[in-house]
Amino acid sequence: MNERGLFRAIASTVATSEYVYEKLNDYNLSHVFLMRQFADLSGTPIASLAGDGVVHHFRKRYRGTLILNVGIDREHGTQLLREGGGDLIAFGRDYIANPDLVERIRLGAPLNEQRPEGYYGSSLVGYTDYPFLKAQREVDEQNRA
Repeated sequence: MNERGLFRAIASTVATSEYVYEKLNDYNLSHVFLMRQFADLSGTPIASLAGDGVVHHFRKRYRGTLILNVGIDREHGTQLLREGGGDLIAFGRDYIANPDLVERIRLGAPLNEQRPEGYYGSSLVGYTDYPFLKAQREVDEQNRA
């Protein structure tokens, strides 16, 4: 950790993480979540783990069910699964903004725009007030009539 409380990679960060992932194979875990990295890692000891680098790196070390998360949409998730990067994709923020996310993915329908400023607030606004696709289509049809 640095003076602002933020994580800071050091020379042993990758080796330590590899050790942890390899040790996880010794346990009967149902799954492990692996979050992709959005931070700018250039110039750090973990620069090679940026974006999907972390997915492919740790997939080689963990043999169990790997659930990938962070910054993955339907197309990207499909690609990662086809490549063997993981076993499942978790869509946290997309689920908040799309209560019918599975249906939208199945239909290839557009997703609601996320409003992260309301995710963990003290009201329904921006957390549980997103419209369902069916309701949106009904409103669109009424507006066209």
